[in-house]
Amino acid sequence: ENGEDEDMLENEESTPDSNPCAWISLTTYFRQPVSLPGVGLALLYFNVLTFAGMMTAYLVARGMSLSTIGLWRGIASTIGLLGTFAYHESTKHFSLRFTALWSIVWEFICLTITFASIFVLDDTTSLTLLIAGVLFSRIGLWVYDIAVTQLFQQSVPEEERGQVGGTQMSLNSWMELLPFGLAMIFHRPTQFYVMIVGGYLAVGLAMLLYSIDYVRTRRRYQHHRTSDASSYGLQMVPTIDDD
Repeated sequence: ENGEDEDMLENEESTPDSNPCAWISLTTYFRQPVSLPGVGLALLYFNVLTFAGMMTAYLVARGMSLSTIGLWRGIASTIGLLGTFAYHESTKHFSLRFTALWSIVWEFICLTITFASIFVLDDTTSLTLLIAGVLFSRIGLWVYDIAVTQLFQQSVPEEERGQVGGTQMSLNSWMELLPFGLAMIFHRPTQFYVMIVGGYLAVGLAMLLYSIDYVRTRRRYQHHRTSDASSYGLQMVPTIDDD
């Protein structure tokens, strides 16, 4: 029995997939065709512009009551749920990749309104812009999250999904942790604009990464179509295709 146990241990140690080194998981992750959308999804976890603890503390410091914050939080959740229906309707008419594209662009546009609030001097107007941008950005957040998750399901080989999914969760958790470190430095309510700028830039970078991936995928798709048509002596006919 001891000999069998030693053989099993030796086999486990010699199997590349059992190596716990983080760089191997990262290598596997970035080898996937959906790694850029995944990094974009992780960047969204850096954004604190949600009705969570940090923004709640800021709104309380601005004089908003907890009951009012709770009301806005419920509205935000309801609007976020609309993202589920928006995703369903979008994928009925457009491709999954285009659905992810418009959703991340939508979130960025909405957070542009929130970003603009830091330049408004009137307190009421500033809070209105802040909350409005956060509320409607939830639709884009939910749709993008669902779309990228579905892209991972379709694109990642079955034998690598566990490793890739674990790496994605680690990236999400790491990006979620960073704002708390930033808040330790910029902890005053008057410095919350730093968190707004940081979240806005993170979403902007996520949009940029996904746009690069989308254009690259489209070009590769068009190249394959052209090559296939040429091999059969066919002439390409322009079509509107988002796949």
